[in-house]
Amino acid sequence: MFEAKRLHPIAIVLNALKILKEAFIPMIVLLFVQGGGDSAWDYFELVIPAVYLIGSIVFGTVTWFRFTYRVEDDEIRIDSGLIVKKKRYIRLERIQSIDVTEGILQRLFSLVKVSIETAGSSSGQAEAVLTAIPKEEAALFQSLLKGRKKESDSNIDEDIGLEISEVEEERVLFRMSFRQLLLMAATSGGVGVVFTGALILYSQIGELINIEGIYGEVERLVASGIILLIIFGISVLLVAYLIATISILLKYAFFTIKKSGNDLMITRGLLERRSLTIPIGRIQAIRIVENVIRQPLGYATVFVETTSGSLENMGNAKVMLFPIAEKKRLKELFSSIELDYQVDVPMIHVPNRSLIRYIIRQWLWTIPVSIITVYLFQPWGYLSLLLPVLFTVYAYVCFKEASWNISGKQLTLTYREWLNKQSYLVKREKVQSFTMKQSIFQKKKELGTVIAFSKTGFGASDGTVVDLEEQDVFNIKRWFQGTR
Repeated sequence: MFEAKRLHPIAIVLNALKILKEAFIPMIVLLFVQGGGDSAWDYFELVIPAVYLIGSIVFGTVTWFRFTYRVEDDEIRIDSGLIVKKKRYIRLERIQSIDVTEGILQRLFSLVKVSIETAGSSSGQAEAVLTAIPKEEAALFQSLLKGRKKESDSNIDEDIGLEISEVEEERVLFRMSFRQLLLMAATSGGVGVVFTGALILYSQIGELINIEGIYGEVERLVASGIILLIIFGISVLLVAYLIATISILLKYAFFTIKKSGNDLMITRGLLERRSLTIPIGRIQAIRIVENVIRQPLGYATVFVETTSGSLENMGNAKVMLFPIAEKKRLKELFSSIELDYQVDVPMIHVPNRSLIRYIIRQWLWTIPVSIITVYLFQPWGYLSLLLPVLFTVYAYVCFKEASWNISGKQLTLTYREWLNKQSYLVKREKVQSFTMKQSIFQKKKELGTVIAFSKTGFGASDGTVVDLEEQDVFNIKRWFQGTR
């Protein structure tokens, strides 16, 4: 691939859409701001969006024309820039992962988007993003990641044939069934995200819309019966739940894990297809997450935390390996993909004297909040007295789940992070740093806190267990130092 190439012309549309997407909120604000009857302002309300649209297309066209890429001398070379010409050289051996995505527009033209992640990027951005290239070239880039470097366009046909033969050798390790997909969507808790997003959107544009009339109608409905308000609230939650469920179905449809050599390849998506290659050697830690719905059902979600990732592709640093799986089958699933991590290990729990500290940490904020609420909002404020009771139960659950284990070179830390039970599995050689804490109150009780950090491509990940036996803290420290 010595000859410099441009992206497919559909990249012009994609570039323009990206600019328009970033300006979506300002445009909405502009449309709803009242001009006080000023006809000149009404004119500009229409002209400004039109000018911005045309400018976006022009910018997208010039950006496309000035962007070229090629592979030469074991490097991916990219030329870009509107005013200042930029030249970027990416050594093939520095490539850590290649993320391949097929959006709706790309699929119409048999194209893909390729994001190239490298080691040691300090900008927080993907090293290179090719928004619209043929699938054959994406396959070539994936083969380069595996060490098979192609040097000219004359070899592309041979490369494609090699890629096809490799695909035939790939083993399918996991394919999520439609039943599992439905169960995942139904138990995801995504309704909270959608509902919160709706509230945020309302807070952004609520002041710009004349909704006094709407409030009046709502007040009349409330006056006619509180039942209507309850029905309205339930309807909003049901719609949010339906939206969250459908979005998850579309995002994780056809979720498949394949293995080729030492690489895991994950593909998923209905409208937007995404393919991600994860070298097993770059996995830094495994995180098993059980939310409040899945945990009683015996299901969990498994993430692998890797050294890949950027601001644009933060998900590459924390990849969902198994969207939903029976926890009792995790040992079998890990074995099938040759992940040397143990899940069925006997956990050592925090001592019983830690319970009061778990409870007090919740009382420190729930009791003052309850007192203030009772004082300000009588008589309904008395309901806030349930808050310390509920969080006392929550503290007890956190206490029961806080535990640790060392099995050979693996450290397992289990704890609850808000509503999710987390199990953090990390190998000693992957632990970037280890922190042990002990406050004066913990010292009196001979307790301590441990935090293990592992490096990812976007910051660090960690596992934390609070109020361990002091001797256990020193045992973990010795394990980390290699003296145990």
